[in-house]
Amino acid sequence: LISLRCIKQKKNVCILANNLSHDQVGARVMKTIKAKTGNQIEFTGYGGPLMEGEGLENLYDGVHLMPDKLFHTFRGTKPTVTRWVHRYHYANLINKAFTKATLDSFKDVKKNGVIQKAALKRPGAVLAIDNEFLSHKLFDQFAEIYGKGSLKVPTKMMYYRFVKDVRAFSKQNMDYMFYTVPFPIVSPYKFEFPSEHVGQYGAYDAIKHLYSKSEKFQGLTKNDHLIVSRHDMGADLELLIQKTRQEYRDKIEFAQDGTMIFVAPGNLEKEAAWCMEEIRRGVKEFVLKYSAPSSLSASAPPREKMATVLSVQKGSEGARYVKDFLQRNGWEGRVILVESEGADHRDAMAASDFGIVYNGQMVGEAVANHLPTMILVNMRKNHHFYHFTYNRHWDNMNLIANEDIYPELIGSQAWFGKMTDTLGKWFLNPQIRWQMAKRFEPSLRESLSYRPLDRSVHRERDLIINGEVYDQFQDPFKFMAEKIIEEVNDYSEHLAQAPFLDVKLSNVMPAF
Repeated sequence: LISLRCIKQKKNVCILANNLSHDQVGARVMKTIKAKTGNQIEFTGYGGPLMEGEGLENLYDGVHLMPDKLFHTFRGTKPTVTRWVHRYHYANLINKAFTKATLDSFKDVKKNGVIQKAALKRPGAVLAIDNEFLSHKLFDQFAEIYGKGSLKVPTKMMYYRFVKDVRAFSKQNMDYMFYTVPFPIVSPYKFEFPSEHVGQYGAYDAIKHLYSKSEKFQGLTKNDHLIVSRHDMGADLELLIQKTRQEYRDKIEFAQDGTMIFVAPGNLEKEAAWCMEEIRRGVKEFVLKYSAPSSLSASAPPREKMATVLSVQKGSEGARYVKDFLQRNGWEGRVILVESEGADHRDAMAASDFGIVYNGQMVGEAVANHLPTMILVNMRKNHHFYHFTYNRHWDNMNLIANEDIYPELIGSQAWFGKMTDTLGKWFLNPQIRWQMAKRFEPSLRESLSYRPLDRSVHRERDLIINGEVYDQFQDPFKFMAEKIIEEVNDYSEHLAQAPFLDVKLSNVMPAF
């Protein structure tokens, strides 16, 4: 049956979360789009349980098998000629494992006809989250499918860490990029790929939460941006952190002069399984060594002044693993399990003295809360060698600062003895908190997405409030949602102008 008719269907966005750890990013983009459009847009693609909870029509159930946070060079070893930019240099052997795992995932996605099924929904925009190599493979398949017909190809966007050296010929199969690390453009001829720096959403969320704790600062939190003092940002945050610290410790009945360790072992089971035992042993050794009655120091604080906050995402597989781990192994000292998705873990972070965090956006929150933190990264030794050679730093906040302000415990470095020694050094040096906060302050501002002043409203050069200069930083998800909605609306107008052929044949995927 072949019929000619005009397209009359709900607007659609295709979101492809290329590993399970970015399920939260996809879910928050979806949630923001729905809030702005009143559920007028449908979502298709693939992702995890959080995206499904926001209404995603999940076309692929193998996201948990996709490569997750594996090492690969940041485009530094790629050739710079035309289509070869999307492949990895033959001499860079360490990328072979990443390439093979990614190609296996792509073959499985292709075998299940995911992109063909997504194309049938006529998406107005496609957003691929993370894994640049896989994203370009998927974009190529979209181009191949749409190349068989006359319909306009939807806008293809990517959420990724870097845009610094994306070449002009990348526009052949990608239209726009949201990037999170503000490295300067290094492409020849000063070409700038269409993109926007959306920053570290963990840092943005933490600052917004701290501002919400005080009536004085609540007026600086707007619907889609924050207003931050240009010169007194660190002092303002510290004032709010101390207020939150006192309130939270009173709430859980813990001593104001006690020592609290914040631990976030990751939301995935494999992340928590890799690090929980080492963290438990590291914290145990620290508590036994620096608290009475087991400490050799006569001035050691009592055991009841030592506590550990275990932060997990509610309903995640990491949360289930941590609960089971605690039942089987116990924990030295008091344990506070924080399982909420909102304010509780941020309050607990502000109330803590030290942190141990599996690599992710939680590091940005730790920086905003002036919390000395160890970053755990599960990486093989040979990966670590190439990572240090090519990239120098792993975590985004250290990359922005261009130094290891927060120690990165990578692979075999993440053992309990190293954690105990680091906690001990920090415990004996109270100034470490201020030293790290001071070194991170310029980088914290750089990690946020700057929002220019609206010159139709502000005529002066700077935004001045009560004699002080302020800057605006935009909400990353609201900016992404607005851009996606704009592209979807433009695409819908294009479709409404012309009919299309609806081809229905048995055992054949419609082509257009």
